[in-house]
Amino acid sequence: MLTDDVIPYEVVDPEGRPVEPIRRFLRDFLGRGHSAHSIRSYAFDLHRWWRFLHVIEVPWDKATSAKVRDFVLWMGQAKKAAAEAAALLNKAFS
Repeated sequence: MLTDDVIPYEVVDPEGRPVEPIRRFLRDFLGRGHSAHSIRSYAFDLHRWWRFLHVIEVPWDKATSAKVRDFVLWMGQAKKAAAEAAALLNKAFS
């Protein structure tokens, strides 16, 4: 039986408390035999999702497929902006 202290990564809210839906998911994910690297990757992704929901003021259990779409579109824009910034820095320091 797994205990909460064996989960290698944890997502916390602004007050430092674990985000319970994410904690439960990561605990189950670990229990299914996934590696610590996979758990870390999922923890980061779920943290981004949780922060997105927090900013748009949508509770975790009220998120819709439209919000998932908005999140995916937002992530695409953020990656595009980061790639453009990296290209500018590379050009400036080349």
